[in-house]
Amino acid sequence: LALNPEDPKLLSNRSATYASLGKYSLALRDADECVRLDPDWFRGYFRQGAALMGLDRFKDAVTVLQKALEKDPGREDTRMRLEDAKKAREKSSQRAVDPMVTELKTKGNKLHKEGNFVDAVYYYGRALELAPNDPTLYSNRAASYSEM
Repeated sequence: LALNPEDPKLLSNRSATYASLGKYSLALRDADECVRLDPDWFRGYFRQGAALMGLDRFKDAVTVLQKALEKDPGREDTRMRLEDAKKAREKSSQRAVDPMVTELKTKGNKLHKEGNFVDAVYYYGRALELAPNDPTLYSNRAASYSEM
């Protein structure tokens, strides 16, 4: 790079090295520069996606990995990385609703303890809309139903 600082392949390789060392901000900087220098090459977008995933920016990673796949649709490694990014984005968005689920569950628990089972069922149901895989919510709702 000292001899040719605008070589996208060298920047791509350094980006990969930074990512492997956990230095995702530096990896992203090199990947961004790689894309700037050669916007038609899939590898720059691929490197951006890897760096963004390391930074837990999964929505952005999905976007750039889709661009990488558009540039070279036959790349299985890109397709797999895109699927990983989509799964991570989904998991991340599920974590984002946890405070609301906790709030609804707490309201349901309070109402159940007060003997207000109809409203407790309502709040547990609302929480289940946001977290359909939470077995505690089903159990709590069933307990409130059984008291009605």
